[in-house]
Amino acid sequence: MRSPGPNSGWLGSRPNRLANVPEEMKAMSTTLVHIQVLPEARDRFMAATHENCRQSRQEPGNLRFDLLQGEADPNHFILYEAYVDAESARAHKETAHYLAWRETVAEMMARPREGVAYQLLVAE
Repeated sequence: MRSPGPNSGWLGSRPNRLANVPEEMKAMSTTLVHIQVLPEARDRFMAATHENCRQSRQEPGNLRFDLLQGEADPNHFILYEAYVDAESARAHKETAHYLAWRETVAEMMARPREGVAYQLLVAE
């Protein structure tokens, strides 16, 4: 079954929900990174990740960088990363703070983290 397009009305009552979205946001790079942390490493992971988030928010091209924690599973985290474009998102992975974070938290993970890319459909 084919998914309806963004202008088909399934997102809301307005026929084109993206009409007022700036072109640069339509090219936005958004990734949700799913991370399962070892229970005994949770506090250390959160401390290291808060610092990574703080520094990531200062990067050119960063729109959002949030850390979410699961309510049902407090060892499941999601990083919500939004950059103006794919190049800005790629540049993030070359920063000193990201590389330090990646090395610091590697042993804290119960399984490898999984980044899933998403496309912006609705913004207001």
